[in-house]
Parts: sequence; C-alpha cells; structure tokens
Amino acid sequence: MCSKNNYPILTCLFVTLLHLLGAEILQIPSDYPTIQAGIDNASAGDTVLVSPGTYYENLHFPSYNLILGSQFITTGDTAYIAQTILDGDRRGSVVTIQGNQGAETRLSGFTVSNGSGTGYLVDGTTFYTNQAQYCGGGLFIRNSAPVLDHLIISGNHLSLEPSASLGGGIYCEHSQLTMSQSHFVNNSAYTGGGLILNTAVTHLEDIVIAENMAYSCAGIYALGSSLECNRMSVTQNTGDIYYLSSVVLADCPNTFLEYVQITDNLELGLTVFGCDPILSHMTIANNTNTGWSMQLLVGPTSHAIIENSIIWSESGSAIACLGQTDEHIAILSVEYSTVTNGIDGVHADQFSIVNWYQGNLGGDPIFQSADDGNYLLSGLSPCIDAGNPESPFDPDSTVTDQGARIFNQSLYCLQPGDLTGDGWVNLLDIVLIISCILGDYESCICGDVNSDGLVDATDIVAAVDMILN
Repeated sequence: MCSKNNYPILTCLFVTLLHLLGAEILQIPSDYPTIQAGIDNASAGDTVLVSPGTYYENLHFPSYNLILGSQFITTGDTAYIAQTILDGDRRGSVVTIQGNQGAETRLSGFTVSNGSGTGYLVDGTTFYTNQAQYCGGGLFIRNSAPVLDHLIISGNHLSLEPSASLGGGIYCEHSQLTMSQSHFVNNSAYTGGGLILNTAVTHLEDIVIAENMAYSCAGIYALGSSLECNRMSVTQNTGDIYYLSSVVLADCPNTFLEYVQITDNLELGLTVFGCDPILSHMTIANNTNTGWSMQLLVGPTSHAIIENSIIWSESGSAIACLGQTDEHIAILSVEYSTVTNGIDGVHADQFSIVNWYQGNLGGDPIFQSADDGNYLLSGLSPCIDAGNPESPFDPDSTVTDQGARIFNQSLYCLQPGDLTGDGWVNLLDIVLIISCILGDYESCICGDVNSDGLVDATDIVAAVDMILN
C-alpha cells in the first residue's frame, strides 16, 4: 500500500496511521467529484484529501469530527496551499463549522476566498441588538472547537453598510478556536475586517493579518473572549472610526499577547476596554488615524500590563489611559519597555492610574527601516538586551530584547573584538580570536576586528591596538 515508488515517505506514514486507526482517506476529485460530496460520505475520523484546483463550493462540516486538507497535510509542501482554492462564489460563507465538533476537526492547507458571509441574527448581548448580520466571509464558526492551520484567507468581502456585517475573514462565536500558520489578507466587513471573536476561547500562533478593511477595526475584534496570541503581525489594515484600532479587546478575560507586531495601520494600534491583558514583547508603532497619534488606548475597567515592549509614535503621546468614573478606572503598568518620550508619552485622565516601573526607556528604538515596514531592531538600538533580565533569555543566549522582533546577536556583531559580549575588548577576547583562527571556537562573528571578512592574525593586532588605545 505504501511502496516508496508510489508515495512520499510523509504520505506513507500518514496513510499508515489512518489505516491503523480505522479511518479512511476520501480523495477529491478521484473518489468524489466535489468536496461536499466527500464530506457527506465521510465517517467520523476520516480525512477528505483534496487535489490542487479551484473548487466553487460553500462547505458545511458535519456534526462529527473529520479532517479536510489539501495535499499539504500529507507532503508538507506549502505550495499546495495556494494551489488548492476554496471559492465561495459570493454565495455565502466559504466554510461553515457549527455542530459541536471537537479539536479532532481540522481544516488545513487551503486558500479560502470569495465568501460573502452567513446571514445570522446576532445575540442581543453582543455587537448589535437583535440585528441580522452577514457574518464570516471566509469561515463561519459557532459552537465548535476546530483546529485551523496553514490557510490563506483572502478576498472575502462583506457589506460595508452600517452594522451590516461582522468578520470578513472569520466570524467565531461560542467556540474554542486553535489557529496557526495562517494569513488574513484583503478581506473586508463593517466590523472586523480580518476576524471577529465573540465569546470564544482562542489560541492564535504565527498569524499575519494584513491589508484588510473595515469601518471599525480592520484587524481583530475580540468581545468577551479569552485570547492567547503568540507571534502575530497586524499591519497595513484600513479602518474608518477614529477612536477604534486594528486590534480591539473588549471584556476579554485571560488575554495574553506575546511577540505581536501592530504597525502601519490606518487606524489606532490597540484598544483595550474592560479587560486586563498581559502584553509582552509587543511592537506597536506608526499606526495613524485622523486626529490621533495614540498607539495604545486603555479604556475604562481595564488594567493593561506591558513588559519588554515598544510603543512608539513619531509625534504626540503614544499611549492614552482614559477611565470613566471613580468606579470605572483605567490602569496602565509598564516596565522594561520603550515608550515615546517615556512617561511624558502617556496621556492619562483623572480616572486613570499609571504605574511606571523600572527599566523603561523613552528614546528612539532605532528600527532597521520602519519606513519600509522593517521593525527589526538595528544593531544600534538601545532596546537590545534592555528587557527584563529575569525573563527567559533570547535564542541567542542574551538578555531578552524589547519589542516583537528579536535581534539575533549571533548573526551580528555589536562591538568588533568583544567575543565575550561583556562590553569590553580585553585579553580574554584575544584568546578567543586565536581559538577562532585555530578552529576551536564557533562564535567568531566579532573576531573580524578589522572588518576585512576574515578572522586571522591581523585581527589579533587590531584587538591589541584597541586595548592599548
């Protein structure tokens, strides 16, 4: 069944595992002409495996668990993601998952495009009181717990008429969503151009949300949801309401964002209402909207905790902390972070509290090329090794940097001749240069003291000269 002449090794292992579990693989289009026909004929635990092509369908998952994937899931070849297209043909949501499915339900390896949303009467306690909306252009998820990975969700456009639509890419309600390695690009809706999370428990990892559009909140709008994000970029999205942001967290308990970059959006960066998020290793910079330069807005009944982050605005205040009453205050706590002009870059009203702890900076973070969207730290950045020394070290075994993009010092040399990384060139560094020449030491990037592209005896002479002078 799995001879090496007929199957790649990864495919063979996948097929063998399913066989051992008693599950079947239904091939599209060889076994069934349409994906929905394959889904309808699948049993719990089966896999519907789709060959490259464009499929004009509006898919509905069954109430039991199954896997729907392109050939990416058997080969690991990411080229299949762009080659296998689910096209909703403007006839509704491209994919609907709403039947109490569990985490064994998986959608993987597709481009999801051209959806127009599902007509849905949204709960009166949520976004708009008992108004019918079109929700989830790409995916409509409700009362389920699917796993989504390696998706391109692009070109799903809902009405931009007032209060008409929610979630251009995804609308997720009363669900537990796990999503990774996916892109939301060029989707639109009245609210939530990228995605809406409505009373959902969500884990997002390695996500890009770019070039989406909405009247309010072109990136992510999370309401009453628990949200954990790790490594996410929200950039170049376009909104219209001046006081909302590309990312909005409203009444969201248990929210943790880490290594998240929110930059270059045509609306504010991040807005927090009624929740206490932990924001670690954030870069929120150069988001603009009419009349506002704020990158982060902390609203009533919120406590935003910021650590190891960069909140940067080219002009004006970077952060606004605005409460409402003595009972509905806004609290901001900042440590080991860079904020434009330091504490003077925080605008706080009489109903707010600002806790300005140790390790904060106020100068230019010196990105490599922010004008070109490159927010990696320059080698001259004061944010390098400026994070909390008690935090886990960066992958290069140095004190953690501030911001979402880590400066890998093993690939760069901040001070030629300083192989020990202690900030000085001394006799021990000369010993290590000699070890580099002899091939007994690996971390030799700073051993090229004279910058001629080689580590040799001339670098020893140059290092000695640095010590003496």
